[in-house]
Amino acid sequence: MNRQFIIRVCVISVFLSLLIEKAYCAEGNSINKNYPIDLNKIQGGTSLLSRSFYFIGNRGWKANDDLIAQKTADSIINGNFDNFFLKTKTNYINLGLVDSYYWFKINFENRNSYPLYRYIKVNSRELADIRVFVIVNGKVVSYQKGGRFVPVSERPYFSINHIFPIKFPPSSESIILIRVYSPIILWITFHTSKSLQEAEYKGIIPLIIFFGIFIAVFFYNLFLAISLKDKTYVYYLGHAFFLGLFFFLTNGFISLLLPTLINASPQLILTAPGISIIFYLLFTSSFLETRSTMPTINKLLIYSIPLFAFASFSWLIFDLHFSVMYIIQPLSAIFMVIAIGVNIYAVTKGYKSARMLLYGTLLYQIGALITGFVYTGRFPFNFFTFHALQFGFVCELLFLSFALGDKMKLLRLEKENAERREILLHQKFSQSVLESLENERKRIAGALHDSIGQNFLIIKNWAELAISRLNSGRDHEQPLEDIRNISTKAVEEVRIIARGLYPYQLEQVGLKSSLEIIAKTFMQTTGLKTTTNIDDVEVFVTAEQKSHIFRIVQEAFNNILKHSKADTVLLEMKIRKDYLTPNKNNSYIFLIISDDGIGFDTKHLYESRMDKIGLGLSSIKERARILKAELLIESQINKGTALTLRIPL
Repeated sequence: MNRQFIIRVCVISVFLSLLIEKAYCAEGNSINKNYPIDLNKIQGGTSLLSRSFYFIGNRGWKANDDLIAQKTADSIINGNFDNFFLKTKTNYINLGLVDSYYWFKINFENRNSYPLYRYIKVNSRELADIRVFVIVNGKVVSYQKGGRFVPVSERPYFSINHIFPIKFPPSSESIILIRVYSPIILWITFHTSKSLQEAEYKGIIPLIIFFGIFIAVFFYNLFLAISLKDKTYVYYLGHAFFLGLFFFLTNGFISLLLPTLINASPQLILTAPGISIIFYLLFTSSFLETRSTMPTINKLLIYSIPLFAFASFSWLIFDLHFSVMYIIQPLSAIFMVIAIGVNIYAVTKGYKSARMLLYGTLLYQIGALITGFVYTGRFPFNFFTFHALQFGFVCELLFLSFALGDKMKLLRLEKENAERREILLHQKFSQSVLESLENERKRIAGALHDSIGQNFLIIKNWAELAISRLNSGRDHEQPLEDIRNISTKAVEEVRIIARGLYPYQLEQVGLKSSLEIIAKTFMQTTGLKTTTNIDDVEVFVTAEQKSHIFRIVQEAFNNILKHSKADTVLLEMKIRKDYLTPNKNNSYIFLIISDDGIGFDTKHLYESRMDKIGLGLSSIKERARILKAELLIESQINKGTALTLRIPL
């Protein structure tokens, strides 16, 4: 991820939001600016019905609840519940996660000789049901309905917020009764027309910044996911998408853009965070490569997924309130511990890209913690605490993008280093091959000169002796016998040299028998117990492939003899079908050579210092590359070594 790109996105988003504020709030810049009226400053104060009073028989939102609401309003007007009302201490009310109806009463006196027009704004977009009664001189003169289940087009005031226009007659005393269902944070403000317009447009600024950054970063990473085809990006996008959906729903946009899904919004609000957590766990597992680097941590992440899947859809079994209070909240706390703990552990283990992931996770979890404390009444309510979760999510989104960018950079560097190591390996191998060829020429030249040459010299001398004796009539049979013996020895030495240059028995007896001869000869000469289990693959391989397989086995046995100090050796060659590939008819030769020797540290196979890799292993790796085979060398100190070759047919 290009960090400059993300910084530019943030700057552009802020700039656009400021332009929108200037365009829409020009009227608010006048001298006669009107500000919201603090409810505590209204004559008569603001009253809150005691939490001990709610309708037990009417828990849960009812679509047609007008009659019950009207009867209760009439009872309040008649003074039947005066003793139940308590005066609030702040200009907002936080009742936490509840499952009840609550009534609020506001007294207002208009001493002017003209009517006043005001707007009541209920800033809690999550409220399911809102009823507003305006009582003037003991009579209900206005009755309005709102809540998240009411489409924006059908609300008294066109807004994603819950706004109710109120008219106060001249020289009158009015009572405003507000009934809400399941408040989390209730923040009620009075506005004039201008101040409402200003508050609405200023309230949209953080949403523009948030969704501007979210959309830009999301589609940028979507492009990278399509280009790189990396599942880590897919998990990242899944996590981001469902959290973005959660904020889309909780900010009230579903009632504006997708009113047909209004009735499903509570279920979607509960489901989206759980699914985002599942994608986060998969993202963490893939990003940190826990399957190979931290198996225990990987089990913790993978085994946690069913818990959060259950939490996401627990509303199918229980009611919404029970799911939130007793399933989703506890599991969210568990997720917080898992997410932070895993990242801290990864950082302590030296995983380079884990720091950015840890920073993003910490900021998001801090935002979630602040939001949780605000919703439960432990933290005060203000602009920052109200948007803490969204701020945390944006920070997490950016840091996770940085982390992915760092990982891609590291992977690119590792790829470049691997390519350099491969080039060095080929150079080393080529140099070793040339040296080996030169040594082989010297050995053959020495063998021809010292052994076969001497034999032919002896044959020449004995032939001259036999001719001399024949001419003189003496006995010449013994020199001829010696010539025959030494010629036989010379022929055998020539065969040995030729066999070292090319295994002609491959053409004579085939690959299977040739490998069995190698194993049998190896056991006879070394005394090691050698077991074979070899399929006949003659019709499946070319002469070149047979030669490479023969040499690989030969080289592997030489390495075992030189280095392993083993007691037993297994040579196995089988034809198998690979059912994991899209084409299930693909067949492979699986060649396995294993021993129970002292083993070695396989990390030397991948280090840049090629001098730690012997010519034997280099030759095996090069022949495997020519065969287009997958080579796996597994070894542990004092636990033996296994060489596995997967050769496509």
